[in-house]
Amino acid sequence: MTTPLIDCHAHFYPPNFSISEIETILSSIQDNGSNIRSIITVPETIEEAHQVLSLSKKYPMINPSAGLHPVQQTQTATGESFARSATHTDLPPILDFISTHHESLTSIGECGLDFSPHILATTHTGPIETQKEIQKSIFTSHITLAKSHSIPLNIHSRSAGHHAISLLREHNAPPSLLHAFDGRPSHALNAVQLGHYLSIAPIVVRSPQLQKLVQAVPLDHLVLETDSPALCVEKGGRNTPLELEVACREVARLKAVDVEEVRRITTENARKLFTKLREV
Repeated sequence: MTTPLIDCHAHFYPPNFSISEIETILSSIQDNGSNIRSIITVPETIEEAHQVLSLSKKYPMINPSAGLHPVQQTQTATGESFARSATHTDLPPILDFISTHHESLTSIGECGLDFSPHILATTHTGPIETQKEIQKSIFTSHITLAKSHSIPLNIHSRSAGHHAISLLREHNAPPSLLHAFDGRPSHALNAVQLGHYLSIAPIVVRSPQLQKLVQAVPLDHLVLETDSPALCVEKGGRNTPLELEVACREVARLKAVDVEEVRRITTENARKLFTKLREV
């Protein structure tokens, strides 16, 4: 019997996917033997958190999360939109949402740190070092709630992997997921020693950095993700949860083990980490 797969990180909601697309993909999963049982769906804003929770009530395969992404969008008076570092003003609504709905949440996220130069270069939220400290403070607030409600974090750590891991260590965070980790394998192994997991997306087939990570991290601390609609096999392509098997096969190749073993262990890991996981 083939072990089902768990997509541990996806942005499976409008406008990334229309409702008709969501229904078509879910039907394909259920009708065509794709053998995916759960899609942990991670919003980036308070508005998206409400949307994801609503979708989860209609589509049982969608497992809801809630968190404030470290990069937010702002519109200028002229209607122009730009990406900026999150601020303390963005935080209270999402903390209230998590506190109110924590019993329904599979994870807290997407939250974390993003020290990408092009994000920190926007001076709308202050000097670079100030932006970094605010992001750390916001992430720490998520860690505090994760500990309080015994919910794992679903973590973004772009260009800030070791900083995120340091905060997890400092605040004794519960076992959590580092998604799309772009840091060194040595930093990833530090996270593993703390009891955390790393997720592998289909982009692994064309990412030497991610391939090195897979080879370095023990299989018992890896799970699978798609980060739909991002991190596709083809550069610039549009990813969906249906591509999860691609990541599974590539992990098996890199680890030189049978695909079924990767399916079994990564699914066991997901179930162990996400204790509120709902499977269909």
